[in-house]
Amino acid sequence: MKSDCDGMRERICDLVNGVAADDEMEVLESHALQCRFCRDYVEALRKEDELLSRLFAELDSGMRGRVEETIRRIHDLEVSEETGLVCKVRRIVQSSLTKHAATAAVIAVVVLYFIITLSWVSEINELYELSM
Repeated sequence: MKSDCDGMRERICDLVNGVAADDEMEVLESHALQCRFCRDYVEALRKEDELLSRLFAELDSGMRGRVEETIRRIHDLEVSEETGLVCKVRRIVQSSLTKHAATAAVIAVVVLYFIITLSWVSEINELYELSM
């Protein structure tokens, strides 16, 4: 590869993408016809561009179906939640009555714990006093 190929390689991408000016395209194409390395480089870039174009086309064509399927599933989930058990349980758990009932239950458990513990402690004290 010649030293003038280095400068050409930077502009060959413009040639392959079709954004090079007309006069520059002629110079690049002429050089690529004479230089095997640059010709191979042009061909490799074109193949890469073609493969990427096909890949993105396949991704785009399948994407619409995947998006529609995802939207449908989300809609079905929302509909089933509105009438389903999950939604009913969520409403019950989120209600203020449930929160108050849970708070009362916790207070009752704590009070019972202290009552049982205090009665147990008093029994131990009585046994201790009897043993002395």
